[in-house]
Amino acid sequence: IEDYCDSDSASCANDRKSTSGYCMYVEGNLIFWQSKKQSVVERSTAEAEYRAIAVGVVEMLWVRTLQIELRMNEESHMRLWCDNKSEISIANNTMQHDRTKHIKIDRFFIREKLDSRILKLSHVSTEDQVADCLTKGHGPVCLSRLCDKMGFVDIFRLS
Repeated sequence: IEDYCDSDSASCANDRKSTSGYCMYVEGNLIFWQSKKQSVVERSTAEAEYRAIAVGVVEMLWVRTLQIELRMNEESHMRLWCDNKSEISIANNTMQHDRTKHIKIDRFFIREKLDSRILKLSHVSTEDQVADCLTKGHGPVCLSRLCDKMGFVDIFRLS
């Protein structure tokens, strides 16, 4: 199970709430994607990104549980791709800092999954972050490239 998570920071001009997005793949096939405005105003980019990661982990756990119940792949591991290196550092750092206390519950939740080795956080470049098109506006060339990476097919272009 692989998940690409991304978030923008305070993108809504009316209420300054961030937008989170994720694309989830199982065995290389895109099965879920979602873009959603976060329910609260985040105080930093790090907080917005970390909340997006936490939502992505929850969704991956649901799919993993479903796989186990269906006896499909009981040894499946989860990999979450993030384009923010600071979030990966926060997640892998065992020390609690005052600067991360506002995301404490999400931090402990993600840390628990990392410690149990069912989750691995990995960095992906912003250009290869497929969830980026769910959180930010892009031009037609970039949008087309990201949609191709997700595996979307324009049925009207096929003859």
